[in-house]
Amino acid sequence: MLPSKPPPSLPSTSDSRIQELSISPDLDVSAFHGGRLGPRNRAPPSCHRARRRRDASPRRRHAQCQHGARSILIFAGLCPYSEAGSLLGARTEYQHWLQDAPDQKSIVRQYCRYVGEFRTAETVKQTVARALQFAKSDPKGPVYLAGAREVMAESLESRKLDVGKYGPTGPGALPLSAVRTIVQALLEAKSPLVITGYSGRNHSCPDQLVQLSDLIQSLQINEYLKISSRITKASPVYEERERLRVEKHKKRPSSIAALAISSPDRSLDIHHVGATLRDAVPKDTVFVVEAATCAMALSDQLQVNTPGSWLNSGGAGLGWSGGAAMGVKLAYDAAGTPKFVCQVVGDGTYLFSVPGSVYWTASSTITIVARHFGWNAPHQSHKLVHLEGAGSRASNKDMYISLEPSPDYSGIAKAAAGENFGSLKGSLYAAKVANTEDLNRVLDEAVKEVRTGRGAVVEVVLNVD
Repeated sequence: MLPSKPPPSLPSTSDSRIQELSISPDLDVSAFHGGRLGPRNRAPPSCHRARRRRDASPRRRHAQCQHGARSILIFAGLCPYSEAGSLLGARTEYQHWLQDAPDQKSIVRQYCRYVGEFRTAETVKQTVARALQFAKSDPKGPVYLAGAREVMAESLESRKLDVGKYGPTGPGALPLSAVRTIVQALLEAKSPLVITGYSGRNHSCPDQLVQLSDLIQSLQINEYLKISSRITKASPVYEERERLRVEKHKKRPSSIAALAISSPDRSLDIHHVGATLRDAVPKDTVFVVEAATCAMALSDQLQVNTPGSWLNSGGAGLGWSGGAAMGVKLAYDAAGTPKFVCQVVGDGTYLFSVPGSVYWTASSTITIVARHFGWNAPHQSHKLVHLEGAGSRASNKDMYISLEPSPDYSGIAKAAAGENFGSLKGSLYAAKVANTEDLNRVLDEAVKEVRTGRGAVVEVVLNVD
């Protein structure tokens, strides 16, 4: 593992190619969404033409769902509507007929807080301000604006807009009757349960939940508070339950550690990979995770407990994490607080993340590709419904969800990054590891390269049935 001396300062990605141009609408939306999850807001992305707008739709779902949604403004052009030069910006190419969608906004309407269109240049400022008002008001989410080329080519005199009139709406006050209902429910409940949902987007929430749990626990065990006679009489039972719960909790870390013990044949599983990764990366690493079938096991092994250090996909589309990891990295760099960012992704989802675009941008993050030899999520979903039968015994190849022969995942990234990584001589660090003997060395080398400002992609070959 790495020496225990203070880690060197992390390099900034301010020279990243992402600031020059993005070559994928998927990457645009995912990266800006990732930036919104970081400490500083990023500028809104734009998409181009109907096909690419459809490609970006899953990313809008992530932006809408992730941690209670994030404020993102997306602008897309509409095909010109005039011909023969009748207006400035009229149709000039045959694509302007082919790409003319009858109702372009309907493609993304169900995933956005607000959709709008620029009908005239005179109202562009007001339309943008209105859209941002929706985006920044709870529940926050993406907003979508579109405008034809004729409108964008209009000339007009500069005018000021009082943006103060378009501020986000504030939270409504909780009625006193609702406060009484909540308090009564908590005090009278046998086993109060708080469903945190996406409250993690507010980093002060975990500490407040701890205070609440301490408060409710004291209310239940102190007789003078007169919670209820039923609970008071049952206090010895509650004391025994508390003792057993504490004992079980103490055993939990050791049981998790036991799962990460190296197998006799030196093959890799997600438990061993997670534990080794935890020891290799800095303690304040931000993990961007899109590994559906092994996320819970990975969470157990990484044992992340700092708010904002575990970011996962909140929507239904796949391939979010590649651009999101880059956006998170850029956001922390822009805020002057560089962070070590680690993306963990399954092999199938990695292919959806447009790696050719992600690694061309030269962002200094580390990517761990968990190779499962196929899309395992559909197989697991099938087993949850049909516990027995042919499907439960079928292989990935039998179910046509296999990725064999597997692509060279790290090789794809290395080729996309080019001969030199940004301003650094030499390409990104790419490696493939299939046994526990090499895992420590490879991860140490990858982390070292990222700390120098270079990107790294490590493919870990898992032993899956």
